[in-house]
This record gives sequence, structure tokens and C-alpha cells, in this order.
Amino acid sequence: ESSYKRLTFDELTFYSGVIIVATLVLWKHLTGRNMFIKRGLNSVAQGITYFKAGKQPEAVQCFNKALDIDKKNVEALVARGALYANNESFTRAIDDFEAALKINSVHANARKYLHDTLLAYGKSNEDIEKYQEAEELYTKAMSLDQASVDAREALRFLHYRRVCYC
Repeated sequence: ESSYKRLTFDELTFYSGVIIVATLVLWKHLTGRNMFIKRGLNSVAQGITYFKAGKQPEAVQCFNKALDIDKKNVEALVARGALYANNESFTRAIDDFEAALKINSVHANARKYLHDTLLAYGKSNEDIEKYQEAEELYTKAMSLDQASVDAREALRFLHYRRVCYC
């Protein structure tokens, strides 16, 4: 059984709604030479639609197409990262979220999803007794959000477990 908390339908619905609204707003303002940006935004919106419908290969293709058009498409990186995280491809997800944060360091969803993915990957490592890796992931999650109760508790439990059972 997976220990990863998948994004809820409400979170995906909200996120896809934000992407679609942003796409429509930007669409009105882009003309001429910026048509490629429109195509990239359209690919992200279509990918999210596929993602929500459970058509993950098609969603990845759309996100990849958006990134082929614009390698700095933060929304495509975050959406693809969310898809990877939901499939427990944690390292790929982390890579996408970190790439998105290099482009836009305050992107709320990239930070939140990276934090949650680090915790899930840490738990996955802990479950197979890779305690050092788990500790590194929990610490990294804590560095993203100092107030994270989940990261703090995971670290505390891991330290307790290592002291009491080693």
C-alpha cells in the first residue's frame, strides 16, 4: 500500500481552474510572435484535462510539448511534477518542482507540491529502512517550510525510531 498522499480531486480542480483562467487571460494579450506561448499554455491546459481524466500518458505528452515550446514554462513543470508525484516517480517530480522554483522561486504550488513530495519520498525511504535518505528528504522539506508540523514530526519520529530500535 502506498504511503503517498495523492492530490485530492478538489486540489486538482482548483489547480486546473487556475491554469485555465491564467491561460484565457494571457491568450487575450498575446499576438503575433507570441503565438508559441499560446500553444504552450494551451498544451498545459489540455494536459491538466487529461490528467484529471486519468489519461496520464496523454497528459505527459501535453506537458512535454509545452516544455518543448518554452523550456521555462513553470506551469508545465509543476503540472508534470504533480503527475509524476501521483505515480510515485518521486525523483522526477522533485526535479520538475525544483526546476520550476529556479524559474519562479515563489510559485506557491511548486513549493507546496515539492514539500509534500519530499515528505512522501522520505516516508517511502523510511518504510524500506533507508533512514539516512529519509532524514535528508525530511530535512529538505523542513527547509522549504520551517513551520511544517508534518516534516518536524517525521524527523522526530525517525530520530526516535533510530535511537530506540538500532
